[in-house]
Amino acid sequence: MKIMQIGTGRWGTNHLRVLSNLPVDLYVAEISGTGRKRCLEQGIAPDHLSDNYRDFLDIVTAVDVVTPAFSHFELGKEMLECGKDVFIEKPIAETAAQAQDLAAMADKRGAIVQVGHIFRYDPATEFIKQYLASGQMGAIQSMTGTFSGFKRPRADGGVTISDAIHFIDFFNYLMPAVPTRVLARCEDLLKRGMDDMAWVWMDYDGVPAVV
Repeated sequence: MKIMQIGTGRWGTNHLRVLSNLPVDLYVAEISGTGRKRCLEQGIAPDHLSDNYRDFLDIVTAVDVVTPAFSHFELGKEMLECGKDVFIEKPIAETAAQAQDLAAMADKRGAIVQVGHIFRYDPATEFIKQYLASGQMGAIQSMTGTFSGFKRPRADGGVTISDAIHFIDFFNYLMPAVPTRVLARCEDLLKRGMDDMAWVWMDYDGVPAVV
């Protein structure tokens, strides 16, 4: 299978490492010269590396998009229009409407569009869901998730869409449902124009959850 990865930044390095160890024919598009050098050092062949992803569109069957969030919708749309299956790192898009457009486009074309959620697709999550379904643990009474750290703040989205979304998606999967009520408070403490602290309270038809 021929796959193209677009973007090898902070999180893209993890995708590159994993894909490099899978039995796939990997092509990489990276606009940064430093990033391309890192790809060569990791064993990507020079003819499988470019600063322009369109160089490989006629070659690959699937695309892995690991670029800043603001570019996800347009790249995902272009890949689907070119008949490619697409994996897009979360957030899949900047708005729910854009995400729905990508899902509808994939359905119409019979293509796969997959969003990256490391909590949802962790084997531990499936174990938890199956264990709950077995009835051995009883019903969920409440849920709490905490995501904190002092790493460099992301420049393409606040902590709600970048971090809290992991727990929100995880909780939705376990219930399985979406909240009937949501309250949230987001703070821009660093004055960057996006949230760097968030408190999200959700009501799953009587079951409270806090992130």
